[in-house]
Amino acid sequence: MDLPTGRILSTTLHHIDIGGQVCERVAIPGEADDLEQYLSELLGEIGNKPQKREYALAAQTTEFARALRVFYEEPDLSMCDEAEGLAGRLLRIEITTDNKFGHLNPEGTGHVKKGSFLQFIYKDGHSIQYLGVKIEHQSFIDEEDFRRKIGLGETQKVYKACKVGFDKDGQVFDVLIFDTNSKPSTYWWRDFWELTELRTDEHNTKTAIKAVTKTLAPLKKVSRADYTLLRNASVAAFKKEGRMNFDEFVTEVFSTYSAETEQSEKKIKEITKKL
Repeated sequence: MDLPTGRILSTTLHHIDIGGQVCERVAIPGEADDLEQYLSELLGEIGNKPQKREYALAAQTTEFARALRVFYEEPDLSMCDEAEGLAGRLLRIEITTDNKFGHLNPEGTGHVKKGSFLQFIYKDGHSIQYLGVKIEHQSFIDEEDFRRKIGLGETQKVYKACKVGFDKDGQVFDVLIFDTNSKPSTYWWRDFWELTELRTDEHNTKTAIKAVTKTLAPLKKVSRADYTLLRNASVAAFKKEGRMNFDEFVTEVFSTYSAETEQSEKKIKEITKKL
């Protein structure tokens, strides 16, 4: 398999319009270097967050499994029917999910967060990787033709992601799911990607607690008291019954916390940004 130069082999972006029931492929603005930087930031955000879990393909006959085989052999998403098919599948799944659970949202904005679907094929060392990301979309006016388009912004929020690694023979060896919720949405990992869980909720909770504790560790040298209080509060939050929104957890436990000293307050702000 001949690979293009550069880290990114190919990418494609689709706007998922649940209300209009339309999946629209849109051009990605910017230079190659900008896209490389954006990919690095996405991977950094996903890799540094504790709320990611390990999964496996439910079967080798699913739409996603078949698409992955094609992606590895012909890593050009812009010319690949399977990439277009996954975007269309996401639209159908999100419409079904919104129709089923949308009435439960007290704000009346539906169950599924509106956004766009960004796909990458890229190199990580000698390994080929696939990344599918649900991101917040941003409208902008193109300077050349003054038409409103959908673009990528530096402050965009990653809602959900799926990262897949291939071995040297093109076999899938690693599937990670990221979600802004502490417990990944079922529609995302089971209905859309057609995956099965490799770890139990108990295991994943322990893993998340360890990740948060590791991020908190530098605070111990500054203020052991603040470290202990925040660690205990984090453990208690993860062990609560029901669904937990990770962003709300960070706000409630860290952003509103009153530190004992200015030095520890500064360190806590640094830690909060990493979370």
